[in-house]
Amino acid sequence: MNESPADAAETRLTAIETALTHLQHELSQMHSVLLAHTQELAGLNRRIEKFEGRLERLSEEPEDSDPRAHKPPHY
Repeated sequence: MNESPADAAETRLTAIETALTHLQHELSQMHSVLLAHTQELAGLNRRIEKFEGRLERLSEEPEDSDPRAHKPPHY
């Protein structure tokens, strides 16, 4: 059962088109994941900036060296 050259070319073309379709699907999925990760990173960067701002404000406040200056909440 030998395939004719035209049949062989058709089989090969079908295999290439199938592979291309799978690659396009995977690329689309990867793009979606990349967008989700980009959004997550942006959110994490905002949180980091917020915490850095808090740390800066805390470091600018004068420290009380007297531990008696701050009473525990139960007093």
